[in-house]
Amino acid sequence: MRRLTQRAIMMAALALMSASCSGGATGTLWENTDPTERIYIPSTEITQAELERRGVKYETYHGTLLDGYFVEKSKLQKFRDYAFRALGTPVTVTLDTAAGVTVVGVFVLLESGVYYTPR
Repeated sequence: MRRLTQRAIMMAALALMSASCSGGATGTLWENTDPTERIYIPSTEITQAELERRGVKYETYHGTLLDGYFVEKSKLQKFRDYAFRALGTPVTVTLDTAAGVTVVGVFVLLESGVYYTPR
């Protein structure tokens, strides 16, 4: 029974350790490639008349230090964001889970009684 309790404690510690080791690459990828996010353009770089002439959707921003516009991304930019998400997500999920899988693998190897002894 004592061995079972030690094993349960070790598994709980392992679960906590693998959860804390997992990275946030997938979340970062999705935050940086948000197709619905608007692009900020300072009012010194473009005028409201130019935005209206181009027919883009925008919101005017009046801050304490800066004024500008939040402009909707173009279809090409949105496509690029979706493509990066589709192609990058499998890679980032793999990176995020690698640390946890490594910790579990080492624990299983040690619990199985197989040890490497160099000659």
